[in-house]
Amino acid sequence: MSERHQDTHALDAFMRQRSSGGQHDGDVHALVHRGFTVHNLRLRNPDATNAFAACHLPAPPANNEWSCASGSIYWLGPDEWLLVCPEGVSPPEPVSAEPSSEPMTVNDLTGGWVMMTLSGPGTRPLLERGCPMDLDPAAMGGGQCAQTLLAKSPVLLAAHADPNKITLLVRRSFAEYVALWLAHTGETFGMTFSFEPDGTDGS
Repeated sequence: MSERHQDTHALDAFMRQRSSGGQHDGDVHALVHRGFTVHNLRLRNPDATNAFAACHLPAPPANNEWSCASGSIYWLGPDEWLLVCPEGVSPPEPVSAEPSSEPMTVNDLTGGWVMMTLSGPGTRPLLERGCPMDLDPAAMGGGQCAQTLLAKSPVLLAAHADPNKITLLVRRSFAEYVALWLAHTGETFGMTFSFEPDGTDGS
């Protein structure tokens, strides 16, 4: 009887078939992150700047923007953000404290999201094949993020200063479908995949 794989990452099975083994010769490469925590932040205080400061967090990103310090904070709505931190980094104070004593509520969503960073000259052309948004750098430049659809699946896209680099966050239940779509549609771009090496920053 063959030994059954014990998958821990949502894309383990997919990556066993698709991992590029360090060869990134195509126009798009997807680095699949691992070793990170995810928390949803919801404000109960209309003063976002003071609320974040009280919780020892950096200033909140503006509408449709994201920022990166010890972790990444993505704007989701007027009173909602997604906080992604490397595994092993001490969580910010609101995560470890009782929610009722803080100006915001915090929900641990770790394990519920998959994150990958696409890079290379074919990144935006590839994503545009399945995304209704205008992904031209003039419309979505570095530091901007948006919730949208990719191949009819809800995702969060975050643009980097490098116009050929975009981070994609997708809920675990949609992750393999999105990865398969990227692999199939990305064939013309010579798309490759690899897991982030152990011990590196997943933000």
